[in-house]
Amino acid sequence: MNGMRTLIRSGHSTSANDDILEGTAYADVGIELDDIFIEADGPAIDRRFVERRESVARAAFRERSHKQLIIVAIIVLALVGAVVAKSGIFNVRAIDVVGVSLGRQDEVRRVAAARGDSMVALDTSAIEQRILALPYVGSVAVDREFPNRLRLRIVELTPAAVAVAPHEVALIASNGRVLEHRSHTPRGMVRVTGFVALPRDGEDIRPVGIGALAAALPDSMRAELRSIDISDGSGIVVRLRTIEIRLGELQQLDLKLRTAEAVLSKANGCTKYVDVSTVSAPVAGC
Repeated sequence: MNGMRTLIRSGHSTSANDDILEGTAYADVGIELDDIFIEADGPAIDRRFVERRESVARAAFRERSHKQLIIVAIIVLALVGAVVAKSGIFNVRAIDVVGVSLGRQDEVRRVAAARGDSMVALDTSAIEQRILALPYVGSVAVDREFPNRLRLRIVELTPAAVAVAPHEVALIASNGRVLEHRSHTPRGMVRVTGFVALPRDGEDIRPVGIGALAAALPDSMRAELRSIDISDGSGIVVRLRTIEIRLGELQQLDLKLRTAEAVLSKANGCTKYVDVSTVSAPVAGC
């Protein structure tokens, strides 16, 4: 009987030995022993435990199979992508540039350096960074238009003022970026004076905020404006034809300009300056 395993079904043994339960604790159990295994040299095993074990094994097998299918699918997709990328089917053949003047579109295409590249493997972030390095580009978005077209949507910076140094002149944007050096001062633009030297194209001018000031000047001041001067040791000065506005530091610009405009509206003929450097206590003097 050593090692013998017997299954009891409906009170009857499947073993050839019908008397196997004789003399055991199960001799009188009868039909209640359905689904119980009797190990000749061990305890009984409930059928529910066996079925649960089999169920867990089947679930583990299904999970392994599912993971293997996913891995296979990823490998197949990667291989297909590699083949497509090398085939040239989806290479960039046309680049549309939107948002910049016609004369600058070719420069943008050249800097993008994407013609002939795979649309699938295209590094759009690198293209954006190269284009953003152009002085006149404020923002750029790169869109793929399959199968072979790339669209570059650009927001172009526009001049807000002209910065003047002793031997150079440059256009600056409202965000303070130097857009382009010029050989002469353009007429009709806000002049910012007091610079010793100017940064190169594409770099930011100092003090920070001077471009924003030029763009924010109200029409009433712009019509009378001579220049914005940064050379005064006490801060920024807006020079009108007959009055100067002392702004101090380039902080709270909107509030300072509104305050100065209100004071100017009440100024008399002798007023020579309006000081709003301390915006809570403006001063007008002759």
